[in-house]
Amino acid sequence: MQTILGIDGCPTGWLVAKAYFDSHSGTLSCPEICAFRRWADAVQNADIVAVDMPIGLIDVGRRRCDQLARQRLRTRSASVFTPPRRPMLACASYDEANELGKNQGPSEQYGGGLSKQAWNLVPKIREIDEWMTPEKQDHVFEAHPELAFQRMNDGTELPSKRSAIGKETRERLISQALGDSDLDFHERYWPRGAKPDDVLDALALIITARHIACGSSNRLPDIPETDTRGLRMEIFY
Repeated sequence: MQTILGIDGCPTGWLVAKAYFDSHSGTLSCPEICAFRRWADAVQNADIVAVDMPIGLIDVGRRRCDQLARQRLRTRSASVFTPPRRPMLACASYDEANELGKNQGPSEQYGGGLSKQAWNLVPKIREIDEWMTPEKQDHVFEAHPELAFQRMNDGTELPSKRSAIGKETRERLISQALGDSDLDFHERYWPRGAKPDDVLDALALIITARHIACGSSNRLPDIPETDTRGLRMEIFY
């Protein structure tokens, strides 16, 4: 049995969907939701991890994997944010990071400024980046929940996850993908502060982790770029 995790950031740290994968039967068992303050604690003893956070950061320009993910998601392309470029991680404030990006040159070629959304994730991106090595990418993979849901939905685009039908559709897809499990979507079983869309995203990433474990995952791009630290810039689903 392999321990596989789907991880999404949350206000209190890291929201983790955990399950056990039987490689012989291809089934998942005992799915649960938990939370950790520290990244290193969240991934301890895991065999396969799929996380919705950038791994590998470009110095100038835009990551090819993000561009390809937006193209694939079409109407849901806004769910793929542009991560900070590596020099921005050393900035002390949003204004400093944004100005650094603008001074690099026009957004089409050099990446331009930085969004507030991306800056708010910098502490978590730093935490992963300081921990990550190229060797650890053998079992820790960047993934994207909307790509996971689109794959579960036979490639068909989904409604917004914040709409009632979008939430219901995602719950149904997760239940179908997990098979016979006793997972309860009721919020009383979630860690304090966990939001419905965070939980569904983490669960979707468990399905991606299973694809990775089975050797059936997809990757954008087929041949990934590497950053200055040797980290592959790639997104799995």
